[in-house]
Amino acid sequence: MRAHDVFFLGALFFLLGVLAASMGLSMWPWVLGGIAMALLARWRHGRGWKFTRWNQNGWLMVAALLFFMPVGAFYYTVDDARFTRVPLPEGEKTFNAEVVSLPITREGVQELIFQIENPKLRVLAKLPPYPAFSYGARVMFSGSIEKPLSDSYREYLAKERVRGIVAYPNIVAHEVGTFSLRGVLYALREEIVGAFRNTLPAKEAALMAGIAVGAREDFSEEFRNAMAESGTTHLVALSGYNIMVVVTVAMTLFLTFFSRRLAFFATLGVVCAFVLMTGAEASVVRAAVMGGVALLARFMGQRMDVRNAILFAALIMVFVNPKVLVFDLGFQLSFLALIGIVYLKPAFDRILGWENKSEIFSWRENLTTTAAAQCAVAPLLIHTFGSVSISSLAANVLILEVVPLTMGLGFILAALSFVSIFLAQIVAFFAFIFLKFQTFMIELFAALAFPIGAALSALAVTCYYGVLVLVIYLAKQRTNTPRYA
Repeated sequence: MRAHDVFFLGALFFLLGVLAASMGLSMWPWVLGGIAMALLARWRHGRGWKFTRWNQNGWLMVAALLFFMPVGAFYYTVDDARFTRVPLPEGEKTFNAEVVSLPITREGVQELIFQIENPKLRVLAKLPPYPAFSYGARVMFSGSIEKPLSDSYREYLAKERVRGIVAYPNIVAHEVGTFSLRGVLYALREEIVGAFRNTLPAKEAALMAGIAVGAREDFSEEFRNAMAESGTTHLVALSGYNIMVVVTVAMTLFLTFFSRRLAFFATLGVVCAFVLMTGAEASVVRAAVMGGVALLARFMGQRMDVRNAILFAALIMVFVNPKVLVFDLGFQLSFLALIGIVYLKPAFDRILGWENKSEIFSWRENLTTTAAAQCAVAPLLIHTFGSVSISSLAANVLILEVVPLTMGLGFILAALSFVSIFLAQIVAFFAFIFLKFQTFMIELFAALAFPIGAALSALAVTCYYGVLVLVIYLAKQRTNTPRYA
């Protein structure tokens, strides 16, 4: 078995172990199942116990199952014990803390995360919009820390390493924190969002901030719902395209002044800075890890194994925080959508005969990409939100046509705002045209939404994904079938 296959199996079974422990499943059935597989691997068509080449590969698979699944489960268990070992303080007390998140003000409420010094734990603080806090600020506050009311909310906060909530505490003292790279990057993000606010109408500025740097705090509840109903929320979830733009621009710039080696490391640094500046959401972290792997493969003159790159990105994120695998919806949607695009989109292109089609507009590309991603995430969306909308296909085909240009104009606008507000306003005029088109389409298809929902069982979801795998297989067979004149 080749090294990259060994990595794939080991990483996959490790993640399965984390998944099982996250869901409270015991490891014993898996271990016993692995032993049974080992026994079957040694038995060959009634000829007795015989070790063959096929059985050797089977033994490697069993070893990965027996070793890496319990390791993954143990890793999650230890991490969870470390997370919950400090009990929440009872009653109203005074605490010293540091702001360790990007403060976000939404609908008149400022939300941020406090890292309390004693006891050492994180809490979500809800405060009035003023005074505005900044990352790294030192705070003394008094208040009562409460547990999240529901299990789902507790799990949502757990992925951020947050144990409790303190609502409108009394701020006793507040001072600006010391210099930090993340603080500088967050300040840069606010300057960029401010440039959009100063040169564009409110709705269009909010959309531009979401597309360019993933900022969604300026969205009204009405527009947020419109994006959800039209299936276009992913437009403001930074992903592979944003990383591709950053990598292309940075590498081109650095290669002008530096050697190939220095340009490579400088570009990686820019990508890491962009990820931190935008809040390190699951979609952009996944895209950054895969982009880094692709950049490294190109630097070393090797081809990137997409399958292993996807698994490597997931493995890195789960190592850092095992709770994202089950409790972070953004993580799940990001990876499912990517898997759909990588494996299902080519199958759709083959079935429709759209391979290697050249065109001025990329409506075919947008259609099959959106369809593949939507098919991959549909069960999760139905389970979480109750339905999916068919109209999202049309909405995305039309809107995605202008998103790349809009994003490029947004970056140019932000850069010019540091030089001349007059030049920035000229670019903003052209950006507004595309943003207005997108907001109109989002609201139109939200009104035309045709939701589809169903009660999903585990068997139904298994059959659904089985059909998708069959579609991929049949499309591949169709490609491999020789054609005769």
